[in-house]
Amino acid sequence: MLMVIFGAGASHDSAPARAVGASPPPLTAQLLRYNAIAAEYPASRAVIDYLQRGDHESLEAGLAQFAVLAENSLERMRQL
Repeated sequence: MLMVIFGAGASHDSAPARAVGASPPPLTAQLLRYNAIAAEYPASRAVIDYLQRGDHESLEAGLAQFAVLAENSLERMRQL
């Protein structure tokens, strides 16, 4: 059986044995430059702070949770 996995985490656990001291490839959350995003979009700071708290299992899950919170809030929707 052949299984192909696409996405930012697809290669994260791809190599069972790494060289001593080698780091795995970065995950999605590690690829984002939060300060650059916040500098260009100041309203996004609330979302970035929410994501960096780590109260969720992944970046995507955190964004989905914030979107649920934003459903009844124009301010949160603007931040998102």
